[in-house]
Amino acid sequence: MVGVGLDGGPAPAGGDRGGERARARGRRAPRAVSRAEALGIYEFYVYEPQDLPAADWKALTSNESDVRFFAQTALPGFAAAGGFAGLYTYDILVYGGNTFGRICAEARALHLLCSPSVGPGYDSFRATGDTRVKPRRRGATYDAMWRAALGAQADLVTITSYNEWNEGTQIEPASTAARRGYGTYLGTYGVRDGSAPYAYLARTAYWTAVAAVSQPARMSVLRAVPAAPPRWPRLRP
Repeated sequence: MVGVGLDGGPAPAGGDRGGERARARGRRAPRAVSRAEALGIYEFYVYEPQDLPAADWKALTSNESDVRFFAQTALPGFAAAGGFAGLYTYDILVYGGNTFGRICAEARALHLLCSPSVGPGYDSFRATGDTRVKPRRRGATYDAMWRAALGAQADLVTITSYNEWNEGTQIEPASTAARRGYGTYLGTYGVRDGSAPYAYLARTAYWTAVAAVSQPARMSVLRAVPAAPPRWPRLRP
């Protein structure tokens, strides 16, 4: 499975910046979809789709029978009205694991795919001044969100994020050389050696394998999980 996000880009100067930006994104969307299809991409995750009316999205999704669109929303009714195949939550602060059961149940009732977003934590203060924090708890936060997603019988699981470093949600490998004001993954899942930078990737492989075994009918897009590279840590279940 390969997916791509549709985002808005910079807002034009002057006037109704928010509204014009949304309308500009709507005009660009068909071209973006066509270019992505040419590259073999048939799955699209639309960030902030509620900037446009559901009817506008319906006009696009109803003309693209070969691809699937997922709306970033916790409102299944909006996603259904817009002709989306499913939804994803993205924001791991607002939509914690305790919300997944309700969201997925409502999505299934409207015949939508549910793809809740899991993440290792959140800390964007240095980049944005946002004082909200979701502690990583040495990997426990990531595990809890994965368990909640599978417990909600998710059809797919999305991850926030691979490399959104400015929001502190990344699972991408990180240096073990601590510098003033910066953290490391040392101690995550109990790993304190040179394999610690890969702790979250190793845990993602673990949870992907769990999902493939525990929910094979729902997680039909999953393929066999490859063997972990030698540099990855060997984590306990």
